[in-house]
Amino acid sequence: MDELSSAERQEPVVGMRQEQPPATVELDFTLTEGDVAAAFRLYYRHKGYAAVFGLMSVGFALLFALSGQIGMAVTTAAALGLFNLFFWHASTHSHPRRYFRAEPLLQAAQHLEADEIGLSVDSALWASQVKWPVFRAAWQDDRVFLLFSQRMQFHIIPKRAFQSEEELQRFEELLTHHVPCSWVPRGRATRD
Repeated sequence: MDELSSAERQEPVVGMRQEQPPATVELDFTLTEGDVAAAFRLYYRHKGYAAVFGLMSVGFALLFALSGQIGMAVTTAAALGLFNLFFWHASTHSHPRRYFRAEPLLQAAQHLEADEIGLSVDSALWASQVKWPVFRAAWQDDRVFLLFSQRMQFHIIPKRAFQSEEELQRFEELLTHHVPCSWVPRGRATRD
């Protein structure tokens, strides 16, 4: 009877990943007003606020229309529709730009490193090392990643900071492996 080597006798560990972990991703970037505005648009779009206000407009209009008050239905729908447009514009354009201009921390150049342990961000004004279990969710669209450490607190990482498609894919793999709720919309995201 042939004797097995020690490597041949070992049983595979259930649940153990066989693939190689993604390499460290290093990025250097400075956020812009456009990055912050894109982050707010992604946040509000994903939360569905515009749809909620739109449905409210339609609901009130139908309520008045069914009660025979067509004039009131049109007026209500128009007023709520204008409010919805104003709210959307203020939330995704005006407010994020004012917020960016008022926050020196957002304007500082950043160096980011992401690896199997977590995320490390360093700038002239602040530094942060966060292990992956702290992040509750990660969202992305065609311009930015949002990494949530709390319900309404997130790190903004612009996709333009990635030097190659491979680097972007390595970062997405890290998120997929370590962040419990990673949301990626249908279709391949592109960088600006």
